[in-house]
Amino acid sequence: MWALVKADQVIRIINGPKAVTIEDVNHPATIFRSWTAEELKAIGIYPYSEQSTDTAFYRYSNSSYEIGADAVKQVWGDETAKDMDDVTVDDVTTLGLKSVWVNSTKSSSHSRLSSTDWYVTRLAEETTAVPSDVSTYRDAVRAACNTIETAINACADVNALKAMFVTPVDGDGKPTGNAPMYDWPDEL
Repeated sequence: MWALVKADQVIRIINGPKAVTIEDVNHPATIFRSWTAEELKAIGIYPYSEQSTDTAFYRYSNSSYEIGADAVKQVWGDETAKDMDDVTVDDVTTLGLKSVWVNSTKSSSHSRLSSTDWYVTRLAEETTAVPSDVSTYRDAVRAACNTIETAINACADVNALKAMFVTPVDGDGKPTGNAPMYDWPDEL
């Protein structure tokens, strides 16, 4: 991506190579591949990047552009943590992070259980026993789901919730288990 800059102002963002008109001169899309950075800069085109964001947990506002000697970067002035709990305004409820991640956990649990649901159906319809390893696995999935949901609901703030996505490591940086958010039993 590139930014068109004129008089220390970003005029527009160019998302991909395409023909552009600058000061009544038409330039083909090929300039973005064939011209050097210096040649592009001479007509006001700079490489453009955006500040990385964590939109799963935060809202961003008040963006601005940092125009450097060789590049332009969009930066955010304000980062606000999303609400942890549901918020209802005028009968419209916006799910908070806890509800979003509890729902995601329930969905993961459902997906993990669905491959063995047929055993339970067969038991109900034909009284054929569910194999013990399947029962053990299903119990472990439900237990993991409950553990993860309890941990999510115990989070006091965004940092506590984000910590649930961190894989524990030993002193050498080697993983010692799963991140709490993904601590599911091995599939059958």
